[in-house]
Amino acid sequence: MQILRSMLAVIVGIIAMIAMVVLGDGVGLFVLDSPQPGPGYMLYLLLWNLPAGFVGGYVAASLANRKPMSHAGFIAGIVLAMGVAYMLDGSQTYESKGIELPEWYLPLLPATGVTGVLLGGWVKARRKVVTSRQD
Repeated sequence: MQILRSMLAVIVGIIAMIAMVVLGDGVGLFVLDSPQPGPGYMLYLLLWNLPAGFVGGYVAASLANRKPMSHAGFIAGIVLAMGVAYMLDGSQTYESKGIELPEWYLPLLPATGVTGVLLGGWVKARRKVVTSRQD
């Protein structure tokens, strides 16, 4: 039963992170109201990855109810793998749409996501330790 809970925690954490990323993309495009994203929008997306990742890591760590950093770490590994794959192929996707990415964007994208996820897991793990000490 615990393995099922762990799998669901990771899945829900990833869904929470994706929802935050989609929300951030939409808000950014609405606020900037620009037909073609520039370096400012790319910087915004990088910064938005931190809270999006935080939510994903925190949700997974909370739902798992044990080994919070392991669950956040699993998501961080997925984010890193997807980020590296995107880094290797993502520029072609943008170039085909006529969008030129800043050179710093794709290498930093997985780093901000991984940092956010691990920070979310760490905060949840830390809160659990503090709470158990007060009991």
